[in-house]
Amino acid sequence: MTCVRLFDEGKGVITGSADRTLKVWDISRQTYRQTSTFRHGSTANNVDVGIDSTSATTGHLDGGVRFWDIPTGDQRADISGK
Repeated sequence: MTCVRLFDEGKGVITGSADRTLKVWDISRQTYRQTSTFRHGSTANNVDVGIDSTSATTGHLDGGVRFWDIPTGDQRADISGK
């Protein structure tokens, strides 16, 4: 795991890993449940979630910044680091 962020008033967690995935977890119950996985071309070094808990921004090893829609897992934008 390379980065992690709590969101949705502590009911959700988004994690980034060296396998180039972002995973969203529902931690609102005693059993944690993975709800979705986003795949991308570079390891995320950091992640932040918008105040509305529906959008995430990630910074990557390749210098890029990516913007995500959490409910759908769609990448909304990509700013190249090159």
